[in-house]
Amino acid sequence: MGVSNKYPWHYLQNQFNNQTKGNFKKMLSLDNDHYGRLVQLAPSDPDIEALRAAYEPIHLAFVQLYSNWQGSEGSHESQTLSITNLFSLLNVNLNIWEGPVFATYPKGSEQEKNIFPDRRMPFQKGTYETRIIAVKTLYEKLATYVGDPTLIALGNTVQSFYNVIDGARLLQQGGDASITGYSNALEAQRVLCAIEMYGHLGILMNKYRTTPLTVLEFWDMELLRTLDEDDFEVFPVLESGLTVVTLFSYVLEEMKADTVITIQNMSPDNVPFQAGFSATNDGVGPIMLDFTQHIAREEHAADLGWAPGRNFLILNNPGLVTGMARVYIRR
Repeated sequence: MGVSNKYPWHYLQNQFNNQTKGNFKKMLSLDNDHYGRLVQLAPSDPDIEALRAAYEPIHLAFVQLYSNWQGSEGSHESQTLSITNLFSLLNVNLNIWEGPVFATYPKGSEQEKNIFPDRRMPFQKGTYETRIIAVKTLYEKLATYVGDPTLIALGNTVQSFYNVIDGARLLQQGGDASITGYSNALEAQRVLCAIEMYGHLGILMNKYRTTPLTVLEFWDMELLRTLDEDDFEVFPVLESGLTVVTLFSYVLEEMKADTVITIQNMSPDNVPFQAGFSATNDGVGPIMLDFTQHIAREEHAADLGWAPGRNFLILNNPGLVTGMARVYIRR
C-alpha cells in the first residue's frame, strides 16, 4: 500500500495544534508543561535559554487570557483596572519592541518608517480602540518580514500582547458578544502557542539529530495523545529479535483485510525492522514488510499478512541495537 496520499506527510502536521483544537484546558496543560521544562533545562544550555526567553511572552499571554476567560464573570471595575494597567505596560513594551527593529533598520530608514510610520503616537494617543488597532497593525507588518527570524519572533510577541489587551477591552465592555470575542482572542493565542511549539520541535530535532529521543524531554507525550475510545496505539521497545505486539481483544474482533494500520520506526539509531502478522507468537509471518528509520507508513492489515487465524503482530529487529516503534490502529 505504501505511504498514504490521503494526508500530507505527518511531519508537516502540527500536532500541537491538532491535539488542542477546541480544548483550551489541554493547551494550558501542554503550555505550562513545555514552558516549565524549558525553564528547568535552560540554565545549562544557552540554546534552550533562547527558546525559553522567546516563548515566555507567548506563554504568559495564554495563561493570562485563560485566567481572565475563566473569570469572565468578574466585575466591570476589575476589568477597567486591568485595561488601565495594560495600557501602562504598552508604553514599557514599546521600548522593548523598538530595539530589534532599530537594530535591523536604523531610525529614519525606509523600512523603519514602514514599521513605525508615526513612531509612538498611534500607541500613546487616541481612544482605547485606536491604540489597540495600532498594536494589531504593528504585528501584522512584522509578520510580512518572512526573511527575518528576529522580526517574525518579535511579531509573535506583539501579537500575544495584542490578544491580551484586546481581550481585556472586550471583557471590560461586557455582554455575550464580548465574551465570544474574548474566546476568539484566546483561540488565536492557542494557535500561536501551537505554532511556536512546532517551531521548537524543528529546532530541537536539529539540535538532537543524533540523539532524537532527547526531544521527548521537552513535552509530556501523554498530553499530546487524544485517541478515540476505540483506537489502539502502542510504542513497543524492540530488543534484538522478535517482539510481539499485544493487540486488544476488541481490535482483533473487528480486524478486517482493509483495516488501516500505521507503523512508524521511531528508533534513535539506524535500526531497520520488519513487521507482519503470524499465526504463532514465536515466529515471523508469511509477509514481513521493512520499516526504515523514522518512516511512518499506513498499511492494510492484509498487506501485512493478516488473515483469520493470524492474530499476532510480529516486529522483527534483526540487529543488535535496541529500537522503538509506534503502532496505531484507528477503528
